[in-house]
Amino acid sequence: MSRWTCPACGREFGTINQSHMCAPAIPVDDYFARRPSTDRDVFEAVMSHFAEVGPVTVEAVSVGILFKRKRTFVELRPRNRGGLRLSFVLSRRLEHPRIAQTKAMSRTSHRRAYGVNVARREDVDELVRVWLTEAYFDSGE
Repeated sequence: MSRWTCPACGREFGTINQSHMCAPAIPVDDYFARRPSTDRDVFEAVMSHFAEVGPVTVEAVSVGILFKRKRTFVELRPRNRGGLRLSFVLSRRLEHPRIAQTKAMSRTSHRRAYGVNVARREDVDELVRVWLTEAYFDSGE
């Protein structure tokens, strides 16, 4: 897979000149040093799942944790009211009571980002893991 490295921030992307928040990645441990321990637990649950599914690249940036293959397909971001928003990208419509947010990726794309609120490790349950697996395989190499 061809990768492009931003000369300003040093982060890698699947598209040349990819639009992004140009800020260097930080170590995951540094990111979680200032977050509640439950946030790290949620991250570890997601990482454990991907260890069974396939390889991912993980980037911690100031706004959250990004999980990538060719492109970012899962994000963990803090919520203003506590807990995290776990977002994943799918190429199909998804409707479920657990979905707290839906965003179209673009006007021309059928891809959408779906967000579920997670506050503890147990919130990354079988249903969420099914969606994460689908997002993984839907994201391309």
